[in-house]
Amino acid sequence: MTSATACLVPVYALKPTSNFFLYSLVPEKYQNWIILTVFIVSEYYLFNYYVAITGFVTFMQLSFFQKVNSLLEEKRILKQTKSRPKNILIVKRNLKFMRKIHSLIHHYNLVFAGISLIFKYGCGTCSIVGISFAIKYFSASPVEGFANFFLGINCMVIYPTIYNNCFRIPEQVAMLKKQIRVRSQSLPSKISITLARQELEALPKLGIEEGIFRTFQKASTPIFVDFVIQNVVGVLILIGK
Repeated sequence: MTSATACLVPVYALKPTSNFFLYSLVPEKYQNWIILTVFIVSEYYLFNYYVAITGFVTFMQLSFFQKVNSLLEEKRILKQTKSRPKNILIVKRNLKFMRKIHSLIHHYNLVFAGISLIFKYGCGTCSIVGISFAIKYFSASPVEGFANFFLGINCMVIYPTIYNNCFRIPEQVAMLKKQIRVRSQSLPSKISITLARQELEALPKLGIEEGIFRTFQKASTPIFVDFVIQNVVGVLILIGK
């Protein structure tokens, strides 16, 4: 409770005339320190609850990106050998590895594709609203203007930062497929070569998805930043900056 109360101290120190919105809606005869404390504590713990959930989901995604990139980096360069039996083992082992990677990415997309899209919309909305408000009303209220500008810039940066590691996954998968295809040329029989090619071709092209229809690409970051900037300009024009 002490921590919750302390969170609002800087706000009132910078602007003593600020009103706590929820508390201001309570009829005056019920406004007292007990009601105020209940509102502060409830808001504080709800805020921390949602921050904790967001942090946990973000940590899970970052851990997945790191794991997949590390696995792909380890397998990216296949060891060169002249022994045909070893070539067979290498190709089989790496085909099995490719199936594992595709399974991991597929299950990740089933769980997190919608979350990634919601996170993108949330960051985009906060960025546009925060930066637009800061530019429009900074002269009237510097404290709220700076706070909103800080929030908007952070939301615009944090989304590309979190998903930066997922851009390389499709490229590394394609490189590994190419190396397996080249190595399969040295298999002892045409049947083995054909089966290896067919298994590679049967693996779909997968990437980290945002929503159902879009996959993260290298251009996703500049597209997102450009979208935010264009909409900030549009909002400022609309409200008559």
